[in-house]
Amino acid sequence: MKTALSSQYQYNAETNTWARPGQSASFGYSDGDQTENHIFRVIRGAKDKSVTSGELQDAIRDWATLYHLSSERANVLRPIADRLEGPILEIGSGCGAISRFLGEQGFDVVAVEGSPRRAAIGAARCQDLPNVNFVADPFQNFDIGQKFKTITLIGVLEYARMFYDRSSIEDPIDMMLKKVTSLLEPDGVLVIAIENQIGLKYFAGFPEDHIGQPMAGIESRYTATSAVTFGKKELGERMANVGLDKHEWWYPFPDYKLPVSVLSDEALKDEVPADFTSMISGACATDKQAPRLPYFSMDFAWKAIVRNNLVDELANSFVLMASAKDIAKPTAIGFHYGGPRDPAFKKTVEFGKEESGYYVERRKTYPDAVAKSSEARHFKLALGREPLYAGLTWREELRYIMMKDGWTADETGVWVKVWWDAFKKQVSNGDASARIEHRTLVSGVHLDASPRNLLVAADGSTNFIDQEWCREGEVEAGYILFRSLYDAILGVSSCGNPAADTPREVGALLLSMARYLGLSMNEDDVMRYFAEEYRFQSAVHGKQISGNLAVLGKKLPPRITPVSMMMQLERALKTRDEELKQIAEATDQMRTKVSEFNRSLEAKLGEAHRQLREKDEQIATLLGQRSGAA
Repeated sequence: MKTALSSQYQYNAETNTWARPGQSASFGYSDGDQTENHIFRVIRGAKDKSVTSGELQDAIRDWATLYHLSSERANVLRPIADRLEGPILEIGSGCGAISRFLGEQGFDVVAVEGSPRRAAIGAARCQDLPNVNFVADPFQNFDIGQKFKTITLIGVLEYARMFYDRSSIEDPIDMMLKKVTSLLEPDGVLVIAIENQIGLKYFAGFPEDHIGQPMAGIESRYTATSAVTFGKKELGERMANVGLDKHEWWYPFPDYKLPVSVLSDEALKDEVPADFTSMISGACATDKQAPRLPYFSMDFAWKAIVRNNLVDELANSFVLMASAKDIAKPTAIGFHYGGPRDPAFKKTVEFGKEESGYYVERRKTYPDAVAKSSEARHFKLALGREPLYAGLTWREELRYIMMKDGWTADETGVWVKVWWDAFKKQVSNGDASARIEHRTLVSGVHLDASPRNLLVAADGSTNFIDQEWCREGEVEAGYILFRSLYDAILGVSSCGNPAADTPREVGALLLSMARYLGLSMNEDDVMRYFAEEYRFQSAVHGKQISGNLAVLGKKLPPRITPVSMMMQLERALKTRDEELKQIAEATDQMRTKVSEFNRSLEAKLGEAHRQLREKDEQIATLLGQRSGAA
């Protein structure tokens, strides 16, 4: 690879990058000098520059550092990494997050980045990977006389109109794709990650990622020189127009930037027994770019979207594999990676189909990683494969109960009893009527038997799934109840107005549910369990995590959206208008009464004046008579 690069570029040992001789032109895309220089210092100063580097994770302080340093970035390619082939051309490699992942997978990578500084940052990130080479050159100028088996455009295609040659009337998007195709082997694969112009989050008021304004993409407010995104149909057509008409679609959630879950078209078929609504909505809840007040609750909207088979059209982002040849079909149909943890406890959940049916498999993402915390020795991940079951995730049902106005403590009690009976059945060899108190000791293998992991089928049957955590020895049943309900209640981001005397505080609601089950758990127990839970969280995250007890007294916020606020404002305006109308009517009535009073008063005054005139005339007559007599 270095021989091919040297035909057009010179190697700069100081920056570990390749560039054209005498090239000094700047590139217009940047996160800002201060931000990029900070990222450069962090990477150069880190001893561990790997995808799992704790040093880099600890340096995350804002959106830019999160995007460039987070290990979650690699999740966009993990689902398809085993089917990629090298050499790989990465176009628009930025600060090297994806380059690092591909390099660690053993691929020969040529990473092309238009910004010399960003290319140098990426090269520093991959300085211990001789199979990764960074080229500081705009892509439209790149050509080393070699074709590639895989080319990636991760968050890049949308910028073509901003940076590509505008001397032609041809759309720079198509020009870029034609250039990409010219560098692709006949059986090669182009991998594109891009936002969906009509993704659900953008209907919900999330700012368009490049213009920064809500509804800008939905309303197609793009220009001939701005970034631009596409819906599924249009993106697929553009690929076909350049000869890449064989497609495999994946849908990352919350989007391609920091994916938590990734599903394929195969996962969305009706024949698949699982309902992925909970996984999708849970992943979307982690979106770091969410507005303070979305226009509506995406959590609940996804349910209808899944039910109506519209996920592929309304997913927030796409990952598209496009080729001129058929693409080998994988057995996997989806993946879930979860959030940040100690690498030793990071897991990959794979959903797939084999001859015996659909399955779910849990495995370590980093099998060789060693836990950082000494407390971690008490816990282990339960790995392996099991059938993929159908059913409603019971944790989500609580959210549907509490979203309605007028929800009651009894309703939440009925909800918790379904889970508690399933839990008792599991820990008591099938006896759902077994008496278990909160201080009853149960095996630590049941640590994760929570509503989050309980599926309830249409016939009422229950199955616990994805019980990933085991704790050595025994634990109090009350602790499992606490962590289960604490997780479920905090999963209710907002709620409807409850019935009178129904607690809305986290701790009070939790104890209300415990009392419904007939347990004598009190506030002291809750405090003990709270401390125990955060010891567990610290162990699995590899760093101290201190829970704030104040959260137990926190009231769940009322459900508020701009739409509900507008409706509330309209109701207030209507009330005001009615009050003004009443005031106007009262004013008119008062004005009428005043007018009547004035007319009556004028009449009386007129009569009084008439009578006075008559008296004056009578007096004058009398005086005249008296004067004549004299």
